[in-house]
Amino acid sequence: ISFSVTPMKFSVKKSPSNEHSLTNKLFINPADHATVFNGRQPTFARLLPPLNAAQPPAPLFFQIAADASVSPGEIGLSSLQRRQVQVALDDTVTLEPSGLSAESVAVVVRADVDLLAKVKSVPGDGLQADHLQSLFAESFVGQPANVGQQFLLIDPASGIKLKVTVSSVSCVDAESLAALLQGDKKVTPVEMPVGIMSSSTSFSFKGVQGSPLRILGGESGNTHAGLMLDWDFEKMGIGGLDAEFNAIFRRAFASRLYPPAMLAKLGWNPVRGVLLYGPPGTGKTLMARQIGKMLNGREPKIVAGPEVLNKFVGQSEENIRNLFKEAEEEQEKRGEDSDLHIIIMDELDAICRSRGTRGDSTGVGDTVVNQLLAKIDGVNSLNNVLIIGMTNRLDMIDPALLRPGRLEVHIEIGLPDEHGRVQIFNIHTSKMRENGFLADDVNVESLAERTKNYSGAEIGGVVKNATSWAMRRQVNPKELEKPPNIDELIITMEDFENALTEVKPAFGVSKKDFDGLVPNGIVLHGVRMKRLVDSCHALLNQVQSSSKTRRVTALLAGPRGCGKTALASHLALSAGYPFVKLISPEQLVGLSEPARLTQIYEAFEAAYKSPLSVLVIDDVERLFDYVPAMPVRFSNMLLQGLSVLLGKPPPKDRRLCVIATTSNIDALKSLGVMESFDATFRVPLLESEQEYLTAVQDEHIEAFEGADAARVAAEMAGKAMPIKKLIMLAEMAKQGPKDTYVDRFME
Repeated sequence: ISFSVTPMKFSVKKSPSNEHSLTNKLFINPADHATVFNGRQPTFARLLPPLNAAQPPAPLFFQIAADASVSPGEIGLSSLQRRQVQVALDDTVTLEPSGLSAESVAVVVRADVDLLAKVKSVPGDGLQADHLQSLFAESFVGQPANVGQQFLLIDPASGIKLKVTVSSVSCVDAESLAALLQGDKKVTPVEMPVGIMSSSTSFSFKGVQGSPLRILGGESGNTHAGLMLDWDFEKMGIGGLDAEFNAIFRRAFASRLYPPAMLAKLGWNPVRGVLLYGPPGTGKTLMARQIGKMLNGREPKIVAGPEVLNKFVGQSEENIRNLFKEAEEEQEKRGEDSDLHIIIMDELDAICRSRGTRGDSTGVGDTVVNQLLAKIDGVNSLNNVLIIGMTNRLDMIDPALLRPGRLEVHIEIGLPDEHGRVQIFNIHTSKMRENGFLADDVNVESLAERTKNYSGAEIGGVVKNATSWAMRRQVNPKELEKPPNIDELIITMEDFENALTEVKPAFGVSKKDFDGLVPNGIVLHGVRMKRLVDSCHALLNQVQSSSKTRRVTALLAGPRGCGKTALASHLALSAGYPFVKLISPEQLVGLSEPARLTQIYEAFEAAYKSPLSVLVIDDVERLFDYVPAMPVRFSNMLLQGLSVLLGKPPPKDRRLCVIATTSNIDALKSLGVMESFDATFRVPLLESEQEYLTAVQDEHIEAFEGADAARVAAEMAGKAMPIKKLIMLAEMAKQGPKDTYVDRFME
């Protein structure tokens, strides 16, 4: 703020009339006005209290007007203004002309409204905030608004005198104001002690707690009030969740920007609950905390589901009631003017499982759910509460809690896409980059492309791991007493390369499951085998690129040892899908039928969390305990469960390819499982002379060469043999003298 003219002293007098008092302006003689401002506009000045004031208040800015009824050397103040600046009649004050800077255009002015003095009666239905806001704008636009300043306002309908106290002023410069009015959400107003009110200013009024006067639809101005939010997600520490945030804003936030009275006219209740679900580490808790800050409500109450439970009878239910206690008390006192109370409940599935599914005999879990339902949407439901629940297991939540009116907004917080991973890497490396610890060779886009199916937490783990590699370089194990050289600490791309080898995604490629399944690679021993591999690759490409095919199930059939499992594993690992998982009978040994079905179900659910997934199901007939002995025995629970999962389409924007293997295709036909597969392929055995010749000379086998290879191929032509048996026999033959290899093999 710049001051341009020498201050002048004036003697305090009453405002010229009651009408003058309602303008909130200060009045001086026209001659003094010309001397003070010399024709400058606008005529703003700062009023300084007397120098001898014991505790002088903060100076306030006013608009100064000329009035001939005021004597020279005098200044007219209303009684409200005199009380606020703590001066009495005939005191001497200083008027300091000023030009408020271009940074002081008020965008949002918030104020508390109360009675100026006690009255015998107040309107029983209260006063509408939007009406008062319009009246205030008509009266005072063009004047400065100071934080803490009091304005006198009279309601024309009731004649009640109101005291409007400014609580906050958010300002932008003139250029940013134009952008804001055009809908630019990146413009962030800044709170300042004073701002100039204009026709574009949004006013937001609310009642004072404990006042007999009710302000209806308080704390809601026009839609500009919602634009105070800074929607730069990277500044908020959130990456990859732009679409989810926008969906939550539309469904849960936008209604909070409108006056409750208007919503009542629409017959519309605000959203009371949001449920965030998805895999661990994707940012659900972080998003919930940011939602609490963005809504400008009270400090959110954060509680983990297990913390609610208590061993004493009735205590768990009381813990639920206590979460809503403050909101209930405030709504009773302030009604629609109550602040928004946000309750964040993490691990919601711990206390809100479907009723009747718990194995205990106490029934505590069911009564906790009942209590929560009653508080959210019972007889005395609260509109000043927003509950944000979080869970990794949406399927376990009681359905009654998920219906409209309760936790009705369901937002899946999934694994970030490539653009989201770039944002997350930028967030986690921002401090390194600012302080010069990040090497120039670090390519964030390349890292994002290579971290498919990494969650936000796992990307954070990659950055920490890379930092640990850089820190290790600065430490000499033989000189631990020597402090590390911080100036040479640089995190390079090589550090990130090392980190990626150690930090693996939970929903990535489970390579350890496939270890040993493709020990000798894939031997393309003939035209039939090459045609089979090409057909399988075509199916994988179809799932990845087709707009009409989001799920394909394929079955590889053949006798034991023909290479079905190796081929399925090779296809899955070479397809480039971000999620690859194996389901085999060996993983389910020792488990009960329900536990085995749960394992299979969870494998499919994990696949659905990735945009592109491959599941390899090995020896599918052994999964449901098929025994060919008469009478035929099998597990109907596992059979039906697997059939349902194979036929179930994946969720929206998810693609899944299932590759199963079997050594007993006749069993699958008899049990009706074949109908669950879209394509069936027979894995060929070695049979022709050319196939044998190609196989024994393959670089993965290297069984025979030259004349020996030709002799084996010629003698084996026409005899069917699985590729694994060929490899085993070749290795057995090599255990003797080299000149007997072929003879031993033929034996």
